[in-house]
Amino acid sequence: MSRKEWTKPELRRAAEMFAAGAKWADVGERFGVTGNAVRRTLHAHGMKPERSRERPPVLEDLVLRAIVHRNRTGESWSLTRDAVGYPSSPESLRQAVRRYTERYGGRVMQGSPAVRRTKHGVISRRDND
Repeated sequence: MSRKEWTKPELRRAAEMFAAGAKWADVGERFGVTGNAVRRTLHAHGMKPERSRERPPVLEDLVLRAIVHRNRTGESWSLTRDAVGYPSSPESLRQAVRRYTERYGGRVMQGSPAVRRTKHGVISRRDND
């Protein structure tokens, strides 16, 4: 997959695709080269495209359901994520909940969860004495 010449419109289009959110590999596939080749070529021509700093919208419905579930059950973030069907990692959910509560207010159960997964995948329960 080698390419010797790039036209100005191709370079602009590649930069626009990346800035719009496409991965370098996807941009490279579109032009028949590797993503790294596209990135290097753009930089060699003085073009340094940047992505928008806007984050994709948070799945607010799932975040709200996670807050309610965590407060009612006291389960770990991993179990809360599974219960509400959040598509990313438990840490990502925890951060999304923190951002949501900082922006809109509210409280979320903190501390040791009543139910959690161990490193072996087994759920353990804390005894409330």
